[in-house]
Amino acid sequence: MTSWRKKRERERERERERERESVMATKVAAFLLKEKLQNLKADQTIIYPKLKGKINTAINNLQKLLTFGKDTAEEQGSEKTKLLSTIYSVEDTIDTYLLRRA
Repeated sequence: MTSWRKKRERERERERERERESVMATKVAAFLLKEKLQNLKADQTIIYPKLKGKINTAINNLQKLLTFGKDTAEEQGSEKTKLLSTIYSVEDTIDTYLLRRA
């Protein structure tokens, strides 16, 4: 194999590794958010049925994302970035809600 082919193959391998890391970061964030939502759902002080329904929907959607994570691996980088941004935003909203309630 010529040196330029070796170099190109190394670049492709690095790109695949970055892709795997990005997918893993998304899965970890989604899992942690799902856990946080499940804890919130179990909180007996939440009395609003609509809020509990929205929490259930979010948990189900995150479970689907985690179950079908292979689809996530095929998404483009900007979509994964958008998904991570949304997950972090939801986590911040939950944290803010819990702090105000305390």
